[in-house]
Amino acid sequence: MILALLHGAGDFDESLKIVNTCGWDTDCNSANVGCILGVRNGLAGISPKWRDPVADRLYLPNADGGRSITDAANEAIHVANAGRRLAGLDPIGPKPRFNFELPGSVQGWQEARHEDGALRIVGRASTPTFIPLHTKDMVTGYMLVANPTLFPGHRVRAIAREGQGRLFLSHYGPEDASITVEGPVFDGGEAVWTIPEVGGYPIYEIGVEGDVLLESMDWRGVPSTSWPPVEGTMPGRAWVDALDRFNYVRDRFDFLVQNEGVGLLTQGSRDWDDYRVTVRLVPRLAKSCGVVIRCQGLRRYVAFLFGAEGEVRFDRCQYGRKTLARAGFDWHQYAEYEVELEAEGNTFRAFIDGKLVLTAQDDSLASGGFGFVVEEGCLGAGTPEVSPL
Repeated sequence: MILALLHGAGDFDESLKIVNTCGWDTDCNSANVGCILGVRNGLAGISPKWRDPVADRLYLPNADGGRSITDAANEAIHVANAGRRLAGLDPIGPKPRFNFELPGSVQGWQEARHEDGALRIVGRASTPTFIPLHTKDMVTGYMLVANPTLFPGHRVRAIAREGQGRLFLSHYGPEDASITVEGPVFDGGEAVWTIPEVGGYPIYEIGVEGDVLLESMDWRGVPSTSWPPVEGTMPGRAWVDALDRFNYVRDRFDFLVQNEGVGLLTQGSRDWDDYRVTVRLVPRLAKSCGVVIRCQGLRRYVAFLFGAEGEVRFDRCQYGRKTLARAGFDWHQYAEYEVELEAEGNTFRAFIDGKLVLTAQDDSLASGGFGFVVEEGCLGAGTPEVSPL
């Protein structure tokens, strides 16, 4: 990297050529050299021939799966806000998910161009909301772990400065085929769309077709949807899988297994705050098992657990594990229970077969997704459903 920076003399193309032809770990070396030169020279120092094919797309495989499908502009704001918090300053935002305010930003939209703080679309352009069709079979040394960012029940609002067009989305279907759903047209410069049910399949892109100068597009909050067992591999890949066994194609949710320690299978996003999860659970042989809510990765969540015999409890996992509340409940292995969890403000409620069995209060985690948790054993489950409170 030092060699490339010295002999590249600040030229982006020349520096990348040098660092790549040196060999060894060229991916990391090229990324670091490119980052340094981006800071040094700004956007003008990077030719469109490099920027246009990437279109700001950024994939961040991590246990907080709602952050995995993102873009360079949004992540730049996240980094800036982290620095502002450390400095005691107010954060930037909130802004629409796609706002195109940063110079040259297209935020993952291919076949479109930045124009005066907006996005010029002529024809058909889209941005990913999950693992895109052209990358699902990509073979690398790493797996792209991600939750979708767009679900049925979300309300999408798009603002256009000028032009005519309509919204559309694409989702996976049986045998992982692509299915497109047409949305509303822009009316008076605005298109509003409550995303319809798509049969339990993950939505992998949203887009605009027409001749439009798109100023912004946004959706946020808790959807109203479910995850029924369906054919194909991509519905299973739409979960962040940190279990020893989750064979979606064969078992769906019937056998969720963790051999040692605690394993999770999670779904959703950091902007899910007050919501309800409903699911049928079958506690099998396990040290503890149940459902997590307000989940922000593998080490931050609130869990409702079938634990010791004759007892259920709420645990909070954050810098260690703490039991928030427990209550007697005569549950049995291999029996089925209809479980409903609610997170509202700092209050967590658990219902079993329609009866309130446990309440807890905790201020630590204000938002996050949901999922299943198994500690050294096996859990069976039915179709999970989520709805806002």
